[in-house]
Amino acid sequence: MRGLSSQVTLTIICLLLGVALVVQFRTQGNIVKAMMVDSSTEQASMIRGLVDSNAALRKEIETLQQQLSQYEDGNSEGNIQTMANDLNRIKVVNGMIEVAGPGVELILNGLLAPEEIQDIINELRNAGAEAIALNGQRVVVSSVVALDRMGATLEGMPLIAPYRFTAIGDPETLAKAVDRKGGLVPALMANHPEMTMEMRKSEQLVAPIYNKKVEYQYAKPVAQATR
Repeated sequence: MRGLSSQVTLTIICLLLGVALVVQFRTQGNIVKAMMVDSSTEQASMIRGLVDSNAALRKEIETLQQQLSQYEDGNSEGNIQTMANDLNRIKVVNGMIEVAGPGVELILNGLLAPEEIQDIINELRNAGAEAIALNGQRVVVSSVVALDRMGATLEGMPLIAPYRFTAIGDPETLAKAVDRKGGLVPALMANHPEMTMEMRKSEQLVAPIYNKKVEYQYAKPVAQATR
């Protein structure tokens, strides 16, 4: 992808450079023709205008050549890499790609209310989880744990105990946030004495791709950012 972008950019610059050179040659030809004009005043005026145009074209050619040299030297690689990194971050946040990394796996075996499950997700986010999955489903910013006649659901899919939370991030930080004294999970354990908890740190966890399509009906991108 990066190579293709560079090739397209180089092609455009080369085309612009070629057009400028062609116009320059034509301008020089027009200067010769201007020498044949009968009126010396008209001749001088035409030559002066053509010389000015030729100078402007030379300056434009010089600018294009400098840009071409920068691309050939690879000075644009930083910008392309930055764009690629930003795109990857967006894909991670929106669950568009599968991600893997260290983190914790929290397993709660006991009946929880939808709002309690949502609170655990928020607790993991606040602790710095970069990607979360629940019972094998990717959780994104727009994900909401809801309640229907069958019980708790995530994206319309039933949530059945045990609840397996996979959180990718710093294992130590996530573990402390989950098990801290007076924290959310210990409070839930106190409210649900029958519930059991298991937490494991891992150096390699996987969060799958978000399997729903996000569609925006009302929000549209603007051509220019407003202040």
